[in-house]
Amino acid sequence: MGEAILMVDYDKIARSIIENVNTASAEKVWLHDGTEINVADNTELRIAFHNEEARENRAAEYPPAEDYLDAIVKGDDAQKQTYIDACLAVKAKYPLETS
Repeated sequence: MGEAILMVDYDKIARSIIENVNTASAEKVWLHDGTEINVADNTELRIAFHNEEARENRAAEYPPAEDYLDAIVKGDDAQKQTYIDACLAVKAKYPLETS
């Protein structure tokens, strides 16, 4: 019989815990990357989660860095600009929020 593999999404668990924190007993929480969040401020919490999700989406859609390095090695300015334009399009698709 094969071993069962348990995949755990720690960020999802952390979000669930933070969303259900009793703000009367907890004023601040920290995300896995060390970001401090004021639990009492729902706007700050919403922005933090939105931005974390946007960063994950960006990372999944950015073109490979090798494409940019290839353009540099070849001295191909058009290829470099194509890479930059693709990155800017991803940033525009998944904008970060500010307070």
